[in-house]
Amino acid sequence: MNPAGVRFDLHELDRERMIHRIARLMALLHVRGLGGDEKLMSSLRRAELLVLMGNNLQAKNLLDELERTILQRTFPAYRGRDDRKSDQNINDHEGERITLVDRSNDPSVSFKYPTPVPADSSLLFIASHERQHVQSIIGDAVLKGKIAHVYVRYFTSYDSKGRLIFVGGLTWGEIVDERR
Repeated sequence: MNPAGVRFDLHELDRERMIHRIARLMALLHVRGLGGDEKLMSSLRRAELLVLMGNNLQAKNLLDELERTILQRTFPAYRGRDDRKSDQNINDHEGERITLVDRSNDPSVSFKYPTPVPADSSLLFIASHERQHVQSIIGDAVLKGKIAHVYVRYFTSYDSKGRLIFVGGLTWGEIVDERR
């Protein structure tokens, strides 16, 4: 307990940092045109699973390797550079924040109140939020014994330094009797 009586869970804090790092790397993959590389995306998903299972050290090592690979593929001059310098390039806009608010009438999802999140990790928060909407639509279909067709759209913008960031999403769907 700290003097204010608030209990901090350091493992949970490390977990959140790792999840933010995964989101930054996912956004970097898409911005650099590597989002279609199945090997990189698979490694990113594996790192996410490691974090969820509590194996942060192994996830950190995998993310370090992924970061080096992405930088080497997108900046050929990067090969052989000191990795500690690359962290400054990737995380230099960490202080920028965007505010997310859910405007749907679904009471079971997050962001019902304005919530500031780091701009470089916004994809993680938005994708997680939209996943809640997807689960709600699919859940309604299952209860009715039908099939759901669900669609998700993500909205992007640019931050103050001209980098692509995710700023919102939209999920919609339809419940049908059978597959098309």
